[in-house]
Amino acid sequence: MPQQSNRTNGHSPPPGEEPESHDEMARLEAEIEARSAAIERCRKVILISKIAAAGGGLTIILLLLGIIPSDATLLVISIAAVLGGLVVLGSTTTTAGQLADAVKEAEARRAALIGTISLTVVGDETSRH
Repeated sequence: MPQQSNRTNGHSPPPGEEPESHDEMARLEAEIEARSAAIERCRKVILISKIAAAGGGLTIILLLLGIIPSDATLLVISIAAVLGGLVVLGSTTTTAGQLADAVKEAEARRAALIGTISLTVVGDETSRH
């Protein structure tokens, strides 16, 4: 089995302390699950930031058209909602993309580990009724 390295710090484990395939697969499964949950949280934050930016933009338009009575405080809050929503949208979208890339990488490592495991056949096709 090739020596595996710790991807977080780049160091290889000491000889004789290499993780077993099953333990590594369990760790990868947990990593994939945790990162997938984080991606779902990012999607919720992205939705909220889009709503905030759209709501702020709509309020600004309504203020400029005179549909909503002029209010400086409301204008400042609306501008902050637009800017804040766009900043959070961009940041969270980038984070979600990085997490998705990490999930793909972990899935590829898991698939490679599955390929190295010698599987045994359970049962015989001829014994089926």
